[in-house]
Amino acid sequence: RPKAETWCSPIVIDAEYTTDKQPGILLQCASSIALHRADTGESIWQEKIACESVPSVTFDNYLFVPADGIRAFDILPDGLKAIDASVWHESKLKPNSPSPVAADGQVFVINGAGVLSCGLLETNNVWKLRLGGKFWATPVLAGNHLYCINADGKSFVVELGKPGEKGRIVAENEFGEAVLGSPAVADNGLFVRSHAHLWKIAK
Repeated sequence: RPKAETWCSPIVIDAEYTTDKQPGILLQCASSIALHRADTGESIWQEKIACESVPSVTFDNYLFVPADGIRAFDILPDGLKAIDASVWHESKLKPNSPSPVAADGQVFVINGAGVLSCGLLETNNVWKLRLGGKFWATPVLAGNHLYCINADGKSFVVELGKPGEKGRIVAENEFGEAVLGSPAVADNGLFVRSHAHLWKIAK
């Protein structure tokens, strides 16, 4: 691994996308993306690409890379398809610390000004929605709602319409403490780590 600072989280890649049909771990740094076997750490492939070193790549049919905005690539067993010509590129989508969230042909990012932006894959349509505050935590998508929590502990629930339709804020809540880590989802609950508490939000 390069001896360089990176805050990116690894993601799991299904076995169908690796040469030996073993689950892989995708690692990102500012100068490259590399896929390793999950069981041994053995290198499968590595691609040189200048990308961000804080927000992490995400995968939903395509690999969405924070690089000069967001770029989408086909991922193949032997590497990224057409590394010099991404499947899709939107320079208006510039994530800050939160990683992008992708689902159903849409990509969501939050920039440094607390603005949520959504890009529709294979089009130039981008809508924006001002949330407010500084964000460290990556949003969580559940059903047709996106849960965004800023660093001051204020959460915004954004209801999403059909792909391409602008979302709207339907609820705002206060944790009353700083929230820097991304929420986790398990057992039909949303788990949030604030400065002094661990919260479970569920029916």
